Amino acid sequence: MSHLSSEGVSEYWLCVFFFFFLMIRRPPRSTLSSSSAASDVYKRQDLGSWYADALLRVAQLHKWAVDGHGCPSKNVPVSLWISGLFNPMAYITAVLQVTARRAEQPLDQMEIWTDLTDMMEPEEATGLPEDGMYIHGLCMEGARWNGAKSLIADSQPKELHPQLPLMLVRGVLYSDVDKSGIFECPVYITTKRGDSPPYGVFCFIATLRTDKDPSKWILAGAAIMMSDDIA
Repeated sequence: MSHLSSEGVSEYWLCVFFFFFLMIRRPPRSTLSSSSAASDVYKRQDLGSWYADALLRVAQLHKWAVDGHGCPSKNVPVSLWISGLFNPMAYITAVLQVTARRAEQPLDQMEIWTDLTDMMEPEEATGLPEDGMYIHGLCMEGARWNGAKSLIADSQPKELHPQLPLMLVRGVLYSDVDKSGIFECPVYITTKRGDSPPYGVFCFIATLRTDKDPSKWILAGAAIMMSDDIA
């Protein structure tokens, strides 16, 4: 690649990134029946939606790398579009690891704690939080978030997947946790729920405040999705 200019190198790596996306995130079986999706996360988008989604993923990674001058850790996004990562749990685990190192505690003594903010758009976040990281791109199924009361609530009519505000994800010690009034809500990568490919891969547990018994939301099938892929 010695004959390439700096602009050419950037274009080259952009192509590499895009090729990587194409190899890992193939269109769904309903779109390309010949694709081997057995080892991929099952997506229910049509090809056009999938392609647009892939471009957004490339754009996020490219901006992250370019603004960080080749070192992503130098320019961590104030709020990360978690849906745009191939392995979102790796990012969540990294948040835990940072907290564990700072607290000088073993990682197996930490768990994820989440708080939903009042910010609906990532541009509203003007700086990194003191503890943890902001993520966005989430929606909910089987319930909704009542921002006025900061509680999980019943779904509104004809509102299948209401958007969630920015979520603050941080690590806490098991010994510091009080889960009274908390619904432990599963977070999936897609609306096709499951715990292993090719289904909707379970990612982590979000902690949502509730004024009702958590069993109500379990029976309602309440869950958070990283992709509204049947919209």
